[in-house]
Amino acid sequence: MNMKKHYVLFTALLLQVANVSVFAQNKVQHERSEKRLTWEDFKPAKTDSLGRTSYIDVGITQLLVSDKNGDMRDTYTVDITDESWYDPDKVTEWDLRYNQILFDMAEVSIRKALDDHHNHRVGLYEIYRQYYRYYESGKDLFAKDSNYGKDTTIIKVYEKHIGEELERTKSVDMYSEKITFNSFHSFGNGDFYTICIFLGYENSNIIGHYSDDFKTFHGFNFEFSVPVRSFKFEFTGSVLWSRLLSDDFYYDSQNDYYWKKDKVVDEGELKFGVGYTILSHEKIELTPFVGLSLYRMQQGTGDKKRENEIMSNTPLTPGYYFGLETDWYYNQRLFRDLTPCLRFKLFCCNRSYEKIGSVWSVNLGLSFCLTNDEFSFR
Repeated sequence: MNMKKHYVLFTALLLQVANVSVFAQNKVQHERSEKRLTWEDFKPAKTDSLGRTSYIDVGITQLLVSDKNGDMRDTYTVDITDESWYDPDKVTEWDLRYNQILFDMAEVSIRKALDDHHNHRVGLYEIYRQYYRYYESGKDLFAKDSNYGKDTTIIKVYEKHIGEELERTKSVDMYSEKITFNSFHSFGNGDFYTICIFLGYENSNIIGHYSDDFKTFHGFNFEFSVPVRSFKFEFTGSVLWSRLLSDDFYYDSQNDYYWKKDKVVDEGELKFGVGYTILSHEKIELTPFVGLSLYRMQQGTGDKKRENEIMSNTPLTPGYYFGLETDWYYNQRLFRDLTPCLRFKLFCCNRSYEKIGSVWSVNLGLSFCLTNDEFSFR
C-alpha cells in the first residue's frame, strides 16, 4: 500500500469519527436525581463472604444534550446500577437508609463538581474526576464513622447533614458550559481546553527486514496533548539513539559516505495524531490513536576535515503510526493545582527511507505530566 493510500485512509477515519460525534447528540430533558430508594432498585442476592446484607453501586451518566436554548451541553445524572444487591432475609430499614445516604451523597458530589466547573476551579474534562474525589472521600468517612451502617445514631446525623447539602446545592446548574464543534477555528466561545505537556523516555525496536541492522533505539520524547471531549489531539517529537550493526547500510551520495558499523545512529521523529478515549475513570484512561509522521535518520561521519559535512542524513521522509496509550492519574495534588499523570504508550511506526525501503518498528514510551486545571484557554 503506498503512502497516498495511507493518507486517504487516515482522512476517512477522521471524517468517520467526527460523524459519530455529531450524531451522538441526544436531546433529553435533564431531571435531578433526588430519588427515594426501595429494595426493588436492588437485585436479590444472598449475603456474600464478607457478611454484608446489601451493597449499592452508584453510577454517573454523562450525556451530550440540547438545552432549552438549543445549545449543546454535557449533563450528568446519578443512578443506581445493576451491580447493587441486597439479601431479602437479612436487610433492615437501617440498611436502606444507609444506602440512601450514599446515593444522596453522590448527587451532592456531582453538584459540587459542576459548581467548581462553573466557577472555573476545574476544566470541562475534570468534572467527573472532581466528582469522584468528593464522593470517595465522603463515602469512606461515612463508612468509618458509622461502622458501615451499624451505628444508627451516626446514620441519623448524616441524614440531616446530607439533606442540608441537597438543599444548599439545589440551585446548581447541572449542565456543563456550552460545547461547540468549531472549537479549532475559534476559541473565544467560553469553552475550556486543557493543554497537557508530557516529557519522558521512548525506545524503538526495528522489526522485519532490518531487525538485525540496529540495536534498540533509546531516547526522549515530548508531547503536547489537547483533550476535546473523548478525543485527544497530540503533537509529539522524539530523538532516539542506537548503534548500526552492519557496514554500508546506507550510502549518502551528497557526502560520498557509507554508514559504518558500530557507530551511533540517531533518528528524529515528529508525529501528529488523534485518539479516541474508550475507557475513562478517575484514575485511568485508555485511548487508541493513529497519526501521520515525519522521520530523519543520521550518522556522524567523524571526518573533521570535511567542513559542514560532519553529519550524513537520510532525506526527510513521511510515515504513519498507530497504537494505544494509557494514562494513570493520582488523586493527590502537588502544589495545590497540579495533578500528576503517567502515560504509557505502545505503538507501531512505518516509514519508507530512500534507498532503504519500508522500515517498521515497535515503540514503547513512558512519560510524565503535571496537569493543571487552571492552565487552559478559552
